[in-house]
Amino acid sequence: MKPLAEFASKCDERADKITSRENKKEHIAINKDKSAVRQLQIDGDVIKDENIKKCDYLVLNDDKNTAYFIELKGNKIKDAIQQIDATVKKFEKDLKDYTKNLRIVFSGSVKSGTIREWTKYNKNAKAEREKLEENI
Repeated sequence: MKPLAEFASKCDERADKITSRENKKEHIAINKDKSAVRQLQIDGDVIKDENIKKCDYLVLNDDKNTAYFIELKGNKIKDAIQQIDATVKKFEKDLKDYTKNLRIVFSGSVKSGTIREWTKYNKNAKAEREKLEENI
């Protein structure tokens, strides 16, 4: 059974493109191989408790065993990092066989040193302003 199968996906199973969007920030996952994919809205759907730190979305490529933890943020990068870290930790056992990719899409001015440090220590981390598009 697929991990987190109890939660409804926000995209079709073999969707070409999976867009996670909030306040003019977006992560676009291109599924050129037509892999089995899912998009889970973590904040408010999978985790409803407002007092728990969590990222906005989780995009899963079940054929390639890859997970994309996505936070769409203003300029509070440290908060975004904490939210992603908390979500990865929460689903560590469920996604133990998945490669974890960490993504932040931000707006506003941010300290580039914070992003540089985060990506240096997390080889699967990326952060972009306004829009991040990638093949999954």
